[in-house]
Amino acid sequence: MQRTENSPDNPLAGHYSRTPVAHPEWGTYQELIQAAGIPQDEADDAWQLLLGGIDSQGEINADAAARTSNRQEQRELRMKNSWYEQFVEMMTKHMELETPTMALWAGGDEVNDYAQQKGHPRPARSPARWRGPRPSPRR
Repeated sequence: MQRTENSPDNPLAGHYSRTPVAHPEWGTYQELIQAAGIPQDEADDAWQLLLGGIDSQGEINADAAARTSNRQEQRELRMKNSWYEQFVEMMTKHMELETPTMALWAGGDEVNDYAQQKGHPRPARSPARWRGPRPSPRR
């Protein structure tokens, strides 16, 4: 799979699309893919899709801002990254997921529970969070 929609103003776009293994996260990605038992040819295609998604997201964000000033409409437009959609479609068949959407979050169990209620599988559960007062910063 060779999808190359590189933004001319992104100096890294061409670099990683031509040599994706030069990306600093390549080694970690390979370890995770091998541990998951995903065939190497599909893993390589998926990696290209991730890099393409990262590269094209800036243009998608700018287009969303130019089309509407409504924040919710902008969010919906920004979520339509065909590179990521293809990645999710490809990886879903290797996972036991009932829906091809996933949610990543920061914010504790409440956000986690909300994402799950909306039908998004949870790749992890947040550990218990400290509920007491925040410690003062040390000086």
